[in-house]
Amino acid sequence: MTFGCAKGRLRGALPARIHEAAGAVWATDGRIRAAFAFSIKRHPLTGIDIIMDRAPVADLDLKVD
Repeated sequence: MTFGCAKGRLRGALPARIHEAAGAVWATDGRIRAAFAFSIKRHPLTGIDIIMDRAPVADLDLKVD
């Protein structure tokens, strides 16, 4: 599953790379409020970790597309 496949299901989320892996972020007022780290094995999406605590989100290596 790619971000394009999930588009519409993650309203307001932006595609992102989290530690060089596929993911998404949700931001309001210019601040990232949550990060979604996708677990992908071969092709199917096998899990999503949602990170909402301020300190861990700040420590992530994020690249928002």
